[in-house]
This record gives sequence, C-alpha cells and structure tokens, in this order.
Amino acid sequence: MSAARRTETPKIFRITLEVSNLDEAAAFYARLLGNKGKRHPGARHYFDCGGVILAVLDPTAGGLTPTPGAKSLYFAVRDLEAVHTRARGLKALAPYQVHGEPGGEVTKRPWGERSFYVVDPWGNDLCFVQESSFSAISDVRERNCRTTNPTRAPSIAAEHQEERPLEQDRRGSRK
Repeated sequence: MSAARRTETPKIFRITLEVSNLDEAAAFYARLLGNKGKRHPGARHYFDCGGVILAVLDPTAGGLTPTPGAKSLYFAVRDLEAVHTRARGLKALAPYQVHGEPGGEVTKRPWGERSFYVVDPWGNDLCFVQESSFSAISDVRERNCRTTNPTRAPSIAAEHQEERPLEQDRRGSRK
C-alpha cells in the first residue's frame, strides 16, 4: 500500500473588485489602504495587501457594468483606528448594522474581533479587523479544532454572519 498523498492547500494570491472609474478607485483605495499601489495593463490597479493582491478592475472599457464582489473582504491591520479615520474621511463607513451594532464603528464583535465595515463607492463591502484580536481568536480556534476534531478545519464562515436586511442592498436602497 502506498502512503496517502498529501495535497497542498491553494493560496489566495489575488482578489478583484470591479469599479466604474479606475482613477477614482485607485485614489480611493490608495487613501484607504495607505498604499499607492501600481497601475497594470488591462484597466487594473494592484495593491499588495500582505502577499495577496487586491486588483481594482474597470470593466467599463469593454462595455460591461461593474458588479460588487464578495460579501466582505477582510483585512487584518495593526492600527485599526488609523484606517477607521481614513475611511471616515472618505465617507465610506458602512451604514448597516452588524449584530445590532453600527457596522461602521470600531466595535468588539460577538466573535471577539475588533473591527469595522466599509462600503466603497462601487458597492463593495470591506471589513478591517484589529490584527491582534484576530490572531488571538485564530489561536483559540486552532486549539479547539485540534482537540475536538483534529481532521476538521475550523469553520469561520458560520461565525461571521452579519445581520443585514436581505431585501436591501449595501446602500440601504430597496432591490
């Protein structure tokens, strides 16, 4: 019998958000992230976010309409208040509630993370998490996973379900 082949977990290396104006988006994200990024061919602007590239893409040149990306992209940051200040200056703090608390305010969430949410001008949801609060939770999850079921990876998605009315879009307008 041969030993079971161990597979390598794929790594996320790039996430793309669609926007309708690349210059405005590059300026918005440069200010929000504190990172000027770099323009790339094909109506793209890349930001290195700790080894994962955030690609801002303008599909309008090809006649397409931008569509918002994933429900929320989560960024771990060391200085949460500094990012919050920049987001407030951009008037991008999320207008919705997360577990009964304002999403745009820095809050300790029920799952233990200190975070706040942002909605960019193109409807993409972002969440910024205090790195130290995320690390502590990850360590606890990892320990619990190993002791309760060492073959099962921890399920984070179920613990991060935000409360948001389904009949409304990110800006609060009716769908």
